[in-house]
Amino acid sequence: MHTRATWLAFPIGLVLALLTTGPKAWAASHPLTVGADHRTTSTASPVNPAVDVDCPQLSRSTACESHIGSVTVTIDGNNSVPVGYAITIIWHTNARSPRFTADVHVKTAGVGFPGLINTITADCQKPCSSSGSVTGPLSSYQPQQWGGTLSFDDAVATDQQHVNQVTFKASAMMPPLPGHTLVAHPSKPGVASTTVRCDDMRVFKGPPTAGCVIPTYTPTMTTMAGLPAIAANIRGIQMRGGMGVPGDTARALHRLTDQRQRDRNRDVACDEKVTGPKRVGMSCDEYPFASTREGGFQSGMTNGWAWVPAKEQNAQGGLLITFYTENRVIDGDAFYVQV
Repeated sequence: MHTRATWLAFPIGLVLALLTTGPKAWAASHPLTVGADHRTTSTASPVNPAVDVDCPQLSRSTACESHIGSVTVTIDGNNSVPVGYAITIIWHTNARSPRFTADVHVKTAGVGFPGLINTITADCQKPCSSSGSVTGPLSSYQPQQWGGTLSFDDAVATDQQHVNQVTFKASAMMPPLPGHTLVAHPSKPGVASTTVRCDDMRVFKGPPTAGCVIPTYTPTMTTMAGLPAIAANIRGIQMRGGMGVPGDTARALHRLTDQRQRDRNRDVACDEKVTGPKRVGMSCDEYPFASTREGGFQSGMTNGWAWVPAKEQNAQGGLLITFYTENRVIDGDAFYVQV
């Protein structure tokens, strides 16, 4: 629910005092430090202590950022009163839907102006469209909190991807004060520090559908730990300097969707000239995976192979495509493997 302040909640004498004493005297008794633009204190994921919300951990489907905004009220063209607020934005995406949202949380800085109302909206680039607005008061000399949700829908085309850089805008309104001219000047539009990528690439498990993710987060695959022989092979190769070690960006794996290249990776890594004769009930397991750019045929990489039970090898492919689908890992996307 949005709380709306009314002019009658504040004495007219308070506004008249501003006109009499001027902004310098008013500011001395009501200190405030705010930025003039939403981008002033942008951060990626930490909690903004000015807003009482818990930021989720950065992931493929969630992100959090904080900013400072302000509205400057001009009285009769010469006296100005700055009203600041902190804003926290929590993003939510869905790997199986082209729709994403931004939960907007606002907290005032304890300096308000009677009757002042602020509205926050957002724009995204075509083919994305946005809807909704978040409205609340900036009118109290006690901290106030309010918020709401903005929605986005990306009509990305088949076999295409689209990166969204959302712009937030603020508008302000206030009731008239007889005999005086009041003008509210909100912060300039600010660009979100979080990007959202939507795509409709046909390289995933299940019915074809578009989806969106936070592309700056590199996901980690953990399900290979459930395949003991394969996990041991991956662990040994990583310990020898191999690729895919979590947190090491220089050693991240990158998905490869070209089928002929993947087949070549697999054929070279597990060629009988390398492995010797096939073993009954066993299968050659290569790492890095054939479905990565770092796979078997690449030169200069620390690669390896091992004989593993065929049932583990048969399960591995399903685990990989499930991981790619749940995290919307498209061609060239980085990821890690933890076993």
